[in-house]
Amino acid sequence: DDIRHFVEEQRRAKMEVPGPLPVINNDLIVDELQVARSAAYGCAALVLNLPTLGVEQTKVLLKATKAVDLESIVAVSSKEEAQTAIDSGARMLSILHLGTVEDMVAAVDGLVIPEGQQVCKIANILANNDQQLQEIEDAWSVRDQGFNSIW
Repeated sequence: DDIRHFVEEQRRAKMEVPGPLPVINNDLIVDELQVARSAAYGCAALVLNLPTLGVEQTKVLLKATKAVDLESIVAVSSKEEAQTAIDSGARMLSILHLGTVEDMVAAVDGLVIPEGQQVCKIANILANNDQQLQEIEDAWSVRDQGFNSIW
């Protein structure tokens, strides 16, 4: 229910500054009912965690998101999972749990993408507890390496 309230809050922000943001359901999505609820609540997208769901369930939920006109972001932790996600139809990847910029870049380097298609690459960068603000440097680095977004 929290996500429903957040979507409604964003809907009411139309014509205000700042305007509404698209809502991405980043809850643990495991079945088609959760996909349908996300669509019914007005979410723009949701995250499917490939390592948790497995390949077959990820494919099922990718089809379900397309059926209800939701964008899907598939979270992956390795190059093999990234390629599997693309082969399953994913066009947005969130690279998770990789500690360095080099590891994130390696996870998407050389992926085979279907002709005429593009894949949005999202780097998941965790905040560091130090005062050096290394995560800001990492964000710039992954952008320069071809990532499209930071989470």
